Formats: sequence, C-alpha cells, structure tokens
Amino acid sequence: MPESNIIVYDWRGNLRDLDYLRGRYGNFQILRAADGPGHVYRIRRLREKAENDFDPAALNAKRFALEGRAWEAQRRTLPTVAQLHGLAPMLKQNGAAPMAAAALVVRVADEHGASINGQRVAFYWRDAPADPDAGPAGGLLPGMVAGRCVSGPTENGNVGFGLGRDSYYWPGSGQIGPHACWIHGAGTRSDVILGLGMVALTDHAHFDVEYERVEGGDGGPPEEGDLPEYFDENGVEMGGALVRELYGIQDVHRPAELPRFELDELMARSGDSKALAVFVDDEDGTPLPGVNIALAPRDRAGNVQRGVTDEDGAVTFDIGDEAYRYNVPSEQGHWCVAVEGPASDVYNSAGWVWTGRKSPGRWFDLVFRRKVNEDVPEPPGPEPPIPPVDPELPDEARGVIGAAIEAVDTAVTRLEAEIDNLEVMRNGLAALL
Repeated sequence: MPESNIIVYDWRGNLRDLDYLRGRYGNFQILRAADGPGHVYRIRRLREKAENDFDPAALNAKRFALEGRAWEAQRRTLPTVAQLHGLAPMLKQNGAAPMAAAALVVRVADEHGASINGQRVAFYWRDAPADPDAGPAGGLLPGMVAGRCVSGPTENGNVGFGLGRDSYYWPGSGQIGPHACWIHGAGTRSDVILGLGMVALTDHAHFDVEYERVEGGDGGPPEEGDLPEYFDENGVEMGGALVRELYGIQDVHRPAELPRFELDELMARSGDSKALAVFVDDEDGTPLPGVNIALAPRDRAGNVQRGVTDEDGAVTFDIGDEAYRYNVPSEQGHWCVAVEGPASDVYNSAGWVWTGRKSPGRWFDLVFRRKVNEDVPEPPGPEPPIPPVDPELPDEARGVIGAAIEAVDTAVTRLEAEIDNLEVMRNGLAALL
C-alpha cells in the first residue's frame, strides 16, 4: 500500500493527510513490506491523539524557558519506557498497572475491518529487550537495531504499549519519536513505522497506528470492474483508499455491449435530506430527458423505485429510510442503480453511510453517460459536386476555347460527309447481290 493510501485522522476526527501529521510530529518514516503471496500487514490508518492544537516550533521556543524547565522537571519523575515494560508483568500479576504517561495503541484488522485477536505486535526502542524472533521478514529501516522489541497480543483487535519519560521528543527541533512498531514475527511481512512517541511540552500528544491484513499486499478489498471517477463535495478527485474508507466497497458491473449507459462519475453528498440524484447525459455531455432509472435492492428486502429524468437529465430518489443505511468499512451499500431498458452499467453499492446520530449521512450522486462504439467508421458522405466553370473567363481563354470548339465542329462536318459517302458505297454493293 503506497503512503498515499494511508488514511489520517486528526485529533478532532477530521480527515487529513500525511503532510499534516509530519508537520506536527516530525518526519516519521515508513518501510513498506514487499508484495507477494500470502498475508501482508499494511499500515491503513494513523489517528492523532491530542487534547488541543499545538505548534511544534512554538513549543521548541519554550524548551529552555521557565515553562520548559518546569515541564522537564516533571518529566523526570516518570518511569522510563524500559521500566514500564519491565514492571508490567509483575504489576499485572498483583492487579496493578504501571503508571505510564500514555499508551500507544496499535490496532490490527482484516481487509473487511473485522478485528484480529491474538495477533502479536512488536514495539521498538533502540535498547529494548532482545527478541530473536522480532522480525519482520523484510528487515528494518536504516539505523534501527534488529531483534529489539517488546511485544503483545491484540485483544478485540487492539494492543497498547506504555510510553515513558524517554518517549518524549521535540519535533520542532527536527527530532522524530524513538519508537517503532510492526506486526511481530521473523517470517511476517509487515510495514514498519519509525518515529512514534509523545511531543514534548504537550499533554501526551501522539498518534496511534492501525494495520490491515491483506492478501498479496495490494492493500484493500478488491473492487469489481473498471471503476468510474469519484469526487468529494468540493469537486476534488478521491483516491481508491479514501473512497473505501468513507463509502465502503465499490462495485460497478459494466456489460460488454455498446452502445450502453456508462457510470462515469460519482459525486459525494451529505446531509439530512438523503436524496440520491442521478444524472444522464448523451455521449457529448448533453443532458438527456425522458430516461428511465431504477433503484432496486441488491441483498435485502425492499421495493424498487423508478423515475424518469427531467429536462435537465436528472431524477432524484428518496433514500432517507433506514433500509438504505449501511456501515463502513465492514459493509457495502445494499442497493443497485441503473438505466432501465437499454444496456447500462449497474452501480451495486448505493445507500447512505451511517456516521452517528448527531452527524448527517453521506452518499454518492451518480452520473451516467451514453457510450457509443467509437471504433465503427462513419458511413461515407455524398460525392462532392463538380464545381461549375467560372463564367468570368479572360478574353484570351475565351479565344482558345472558341477555336477548339470551331475545330471540333469542322471535324464533325468532315466525319458526317465521310459517313454519307460510306453509306452510298454500302448501298451500291448491296445492289450487286
């Protein structure tokens, strides 16, 4: 999974990108595991955990001021990460928990978002305990010490690792966090992320990591067919990973025959109205009125809705009912949309995504465009007419043409006289018979 397919959420739960996270937490590094047969563990999401906004440069400016020195004195009272993980087994036996500053949570799920339990995860720092089976199969990033980590199994898909006083760092001065994580095992193919930890002079600001187990390493559930273009509510094109994150598995069936109505674009919408709009254009992009559209259940009970496009080539369907609701990433929209009658693509993932009781749902509006066989040559047109002679000829040309006509007339007169003579000769010969 390329870095562009990693989903980032900020501390408010808003979608961001890796540049945002690196701007706040330093230039952390990701080593991508090689593709190949069998399971591969890909970093799927990074979730920021912070109490408020902060500026790493402004924090760094306070490092040696009174506020920074007071914070440093408090930091020194915390246990180190080695002490935390050395004490953890003993404290757990006694029913106590080590006093970590915070915990880094790593989640592991399958390609459908279901939790994977009992999956061991490696947590690294440079002088962590030796573990000859730490892995991963593809090795670590340059500068990392191989075979050093603590590890723990997931429970309900999650495992937490305590962060200590030496887990803090100053991204404003170019530092990255001292920790890394990956899916444990010398034979395990797993992405590695290095640069985890807590931002100094904050209330334990860090980001958690989520892995996805995929087959072969291509990252994400397979979609069927050649997918159309997807656009967010601002008209910006969306990548496949972001579409799957927000709208679940996308499935478009494209029949082979032409002409047909092809699903060309999907446009993100959100709100409480939950009205799905379908637009139909001809091959030149002109709206087509009078086209029949059907919205039908794919894998659940329900009635078929039908509509006809208006003069703007549009028709709207009410999908506010709970029957149209689905959850991501574990589900796919349960309804189908297609042009009814002629050959048409079928969108098999229609519906609206549940985003919480206090949040509006989200869905896609659809644009169908008539596609014709562009390889069939057009029939030849009529032969172009012979252009007329220009009547405005110069006198010299008129003289040449007049002399030619006179010569032709003279030749015709001679030929007619010869024909008459030949006719007389023929009649004379016939009289001798």
